[in-house]
Amino acid sequence: MIRSEADYAQQLLSQAHQSLHSVIDDLYPPVVEFGLPDALEWQCAAFARQSGLTCTFSPPQQSLPQNMGSDDFIVVSLLRILREALNNSVRHAGARHIRVDLRINDQQLQLTIADDGQGFDPAAASGQGHGLRSMRQRAQWLGGQLQLDSAPGGPTVVRVSVPVAA
Repeated sequence: MIRSEADYAQQLLSQAHQSLHSVIDDLYPPVVEFGLPDALEWQCAAFARQSGLTCTFSPPQQSLPQNMGSDDFIVVSLLRILREALNNSVRHAGARHIRVDLRINDQQLQLTIADDGQGFDPAAASGQGHGLRSMRQRAQWLGGQLQLDSAPGGPTVVRVSVPVAA
């Protein structure tokens, strides 16, 4: 009897250890150290494996400024915006295909997440839940903005624009 209790305690400790590592990885994913394009591409691939949906990532055609591509705060913030948008596409839109584009245009870094889901009325969703609010807040923390284009029955497009520091 004592042996089975010790085994059970060991099993609980092992599960707690795994959970703690999972939380730490969620807060600061190890892929962040590889830079923004690689982190976003990794997130798309991980999402596709977990959800069974198609998630296509298109990296920028030009190199990111050093401070943009390797700044941990920028990388983690945009990675979390992407995660929330991907989760919303599955949970609320019933999307099957999601396209993620990272571009640099006119001194702006632009992350675009587009799905083929059912869409929604952004005005009606305002104030409900924390997802859209946290996405907007993260974009603002980066000195940027988040634009949401959607309508019931149509696709949803999330655009995050962040100024590129000179």
